[in-house]
Amino acid sequence: MKKSKRVFKNILLGILIFIGLFIVDILLSLSPTLFTPHSNDKPITNYTITAHRGGGGTEYPENSISAIKNTIENGKADRIEIDVHQTKDGVLVVMHDKSINRTTTGRGLIKDFSYQELTQYHLKNSKNKEGIPLLADVINAIDGKCELVIELKYGHPFYPEIEQRTVDIIKKHNAESWCMIHSFDDDILQKVRSIDTSLHLHKLLFVELRLLPIIIDNKIRFKSIKDYPFVDDFSVFYPFANRKIIKRAKTMDKKINAWTANKDKTKQKLLQIGIDGIITDIP
Repeated sequence: MKKSKRVFKNILLGILIFIGLFIVDILLSLSPTLFTPHSNDKPITNYTITAHRGGGGTEYPENSISAIKNTIENGKADRIEIDVHQTKDGVLVVMHDKSINRTTTGRGLIKDFSYQELTQYHLKNSKNKEGIPLLADVINAIDGKCELVIELKYGHPFYPEIEQRTVDIIKKHNAESWCMIHSFDDDILQKVRSIDTSLHLHKLLFVELRLLPIIIDNKIRFKSIKDYPFVDDFSVFYPFANRKIIKRAKTMDKKINAWTANKDKTKQKLLQIGIDGIITDIP
């Protein structure tokens, strides 16, 4: 009995030590943009601006064709980022959430609707009762005028074959040179890579810890960004865009972006510490 209690105490102590280290590591991983960059930092001048969710801001619905066309016309973004989901009949539509509740006049999960059923709803706050766009609609609207970053949030089994369908649509429109796929999900990135090694891939993450070999994305992974040699870009949550991860990405000859930064002061600080790109709702 005493031995069992001793083992339990040791296990509990180990867990508490790990949790303590984890919390300390999170704090150490914070970006200096939350404080004050060093005076000898030289702002990067060759950077990209990505319009998050189409760059709608407050004037246009997010992930809408009207937002995307406005972003293109203003010419303020090098890239446009969108989110893609799949209907129950295998049609790829553009929306941030997996449900239509927040941004449309309907309710329910996208995967429970056929595309035809989704056409009865329109985007909230749209001037002309704009419908939910198809991925193909977005590719046609952009037509190579800027780069398109396609985020896939859920793969198999939630959305069977979504990776293959996304690649097929990109190829059908001859858009391989200006479309890229990014995701938090490693399985999605690996699946796309197995389908076509030529497509540009981006790895999304919240934070890479400084002391522990851990990345946090949609999971806690015992990895570092060095375990992703097959991606072209990394995109890190801007409060954790510290000099270490920026330097490590550049050592790998990869670009690194910060998401989602909307304040001008924050954007300038990110550029000052060497970030290659800024993902923003307000390009």
